[in-house]
Amino acid sequence: MPAFRILVLFAALLSTACASVQVHGVVRDEQGDPVPGAVATVRDTATGAVVATGASNANGCLDLFELVKGRQESFALRVEAPGYREAVFRFPRREEPTLLVTLTPAAGTAESTVRPIPWDEREATYRLYCVSAVPPGAGMLGVR
Repeated sequence: MPAFRILVLFAALLSTACASVQVHGVVRDEQGDPVPGAVATVRDTATGAVVATGASNANGCLDLFELVKGRQESFALRVEAPGYREAVFRFPRREEPTLLVTLTPAAGTAESTVRPIPWDEREATYRLYCVSAVPPGAGMLGVR
């Protein structure tokens, strides 16, 4: 009977502690050029607590990953860069969005936007610039 109690306790801990938030995407300006150094912050919408932060690289690529408490259910991504209007996107915990963030000039009237990248656009919009190719055999242990 003690083994069963330990198993139930372990399952309860896993259900409340094992969760993550992931966001992938590309940050561009209105002309489609990358915006390097755009700061991205993910917050828990219930508490406002910062869950993950990062910045876009030279190609405008953005990849955030962080383990979170199991009770956090929804998040807000905010992307900011000097000279641009901020962009905000809300998503539930169980989503792992791949996004196209388009930042507009702060002096303009247009709002910055965030939209999910559909599967048929991901190769040209995200993977081509943001996912490095793995050389053959790189994933195999002990191969030289």
